[in-house]
Amino acid sequence: MPNATIVPTHYEGWSHFTEGADDLVARFREAGLADRLAFA
Repeated sequence: MPNATIVPTHYEGWSHFTEGADDLVARFREAGLADRLAFA
């Protein structure tokens, strides 16, 4: 699905996750996929 929109879940508020939304956006930008990322 090369054109799929990606909606991340469970990226904030859980202490066992060490990366937040800013980290997620940065990784998608590095991969050239930031335009596919959508937050609900």
